[in-house]
Amino acid sequence: MIGIFLLTHATYGESLIQCACHVLNKRPPQIVQLGMAAQDIRWTPCPWRAKC
Repeated sequence: MIGIFLLTHATYGESLIQCACHVLNKRPPQIVQLGMAAQDIRWTPCPWRAKC
């Protein structure tokens, strides 16, 4: 069985899963989502820029 991992913006992934549940009348097996926002990402400087 194939699993599906959704990495989406905020709650968009959960909304997609809810739509699939509505169409299938049950939650698809082996599907998970992780919602992220810009604040969740820690940016590292590029190596060619000045070092901190």
